Amino acid sequence: MSRVEWTRIDNNDVEAVVAMCVNRWRPNSVRITPSRGDGGVDILDRDTPVGDVVLQVQNYSARLTRQQKAEVKKSLKRVLSDPRWSDLRIGEWHLVTPWDPEPDEEHWLVDLGRAHGLRAVWDGLGAVEQYVAVQVASRRLISRWLPSFAVGGRVEPVNGFCCVRQGPRGASCPR
Repeated sequence: MSRVEWTRIDNNDVEAVVAMCVNRWRPNSVRITPSRGDGGVDILDRDTPVGDVVLQVQNYSARLTRQQKAEVKKSLKRVLSDPRWSDLRIGEWHLVTPWDPEPDEEHWLVDLGRAHGLRAVWDGLGAVEQYVAVQVASRRLISRWLPSFAVGGRVEPVNGFCCVRQGPRGASCPR
């Protein structure tokens, strides 16, 4: 598999791709569509064993600048102060970037989370590429075995998985 050149992808596209791939790992997660801003939440996974998990996706592909660190802090403060998210019990807050932090940056993020009473996790390039690799591997596997099942039926997405409908009622697919 060739590597993704993240620096050439639009920020909104990075967020969309990462959200889709994260959803394979966290099937109950949802990408938040901003109405008046997203309130610091790009992807939300509620009611996990550690509480609610918030993922903030940023297309940072190099060492963070002061401005970018300020944006990260602002994003974390927004999720903690936005009344639309007052019901959250945040157990983890993830910064998702297609770049792996250096040790001092990882410590900076952990300390930022501790200062706000929560666990902050940096999902860097390794995590992002792992999310993408699982998505790609799933599609390759599906493309290999699915045609033999699809004879006489049609393929439809059901709950994030491909499903083959056989006949008019589609008995092989969950409802």
